[in-house]
Amino acid sequence: GYLAFIGFFCGQSGLALMANVEISGLLEWYKAFQPDVFLFVLPGVLGGIWIYTSMRIFKHMGVLPVCIIAILILFYAVLLATGMTIEDARDFGWINQAEATPVWYKTWDYFQFDKVEWSALPPQIITFLSMVFV
Repeated sequence: GYLAFIGFFCGQSGLALMANVEISGLLEWYKAFQPDVFLFVLPGVLGGIWIYTSMRIFKHMGVLPVCIIAILILFYAVLLATGMTIEDARDFGWINQAEATPVWYKTWDYFQFDKVEWSALPPQIITFLSMVFV
């Protein structure tokens, strides 16, 4: 059950990232298949099918890395063949817009230690350690 949910969550997150929409459950998957965003989802779905098929046919540990590198090469080959630049790809939505990266130490500003229920932590130590070592 747990691993199946992780697979479901990763697939749903992938759809949301490709479509650039917010998807929070199975009933919202339709958002990824709307005509205006389906063009962005299709290459990822086809790439996923290609990777899955390749891994089923070729039983070798190098298949997945080769497929991922091939997809990257194909993406940049299409950019080169169409005369598009990285900036053009960003403008058309094929690459996410760059955002300013916050300074690493500013992440501590989001923590609200006064809201932590400290008494709940000691009983979780064994569970935490078992997750680390599994």
